[in-house]
Amino acid sequence: MGDEIFSVYLTPADYSKLAYAKLELPASPWELLDALDKARLPEGDSLYLEIID
Repeated sequence: MGDEIFSVYLTPADYSKLAYAKLELPASPWELLDALDKARLPEGDSLYLEIID
């Protein structure tokens, strides 16, 4: 899409689920949906985000 500005780490707030994704921002809508799918975030659940780079 463009030059990477920063990276974020995404995981469900329920840490018992061992799913996560790394997303480079800015991201396209499809990249965002793919990252949420990789993090296995069910609709309505909380998301933990951490800026990593």
